[in-house]
Amino acid sequence: MKIIEKQFIGHDNEILMVYHEGIYSVSICINNLKNYCNQLYRQFNSREEAQQFYLALIQLKSQN
Repeated sequence: MKIIEKQFIGHDNEILMVYHEGIYSVSICINNLKNYCNQLYRQFNSREEAQQFYLALIQLKSQN
């Protein structure tokens, strides 16, 4: 498993793009809910599609 991109989008939130066995996954991670991090993801066959989704997600801002 290789982390391709990682971006913090708020105090307790980050977006990860990971490559593993030919599949790209983009995950939303809520740090105080780390056990659920991998349940909030989407998989892609191409890096380009994963990158577009990742870039859209990092536009999100933490809401107080």
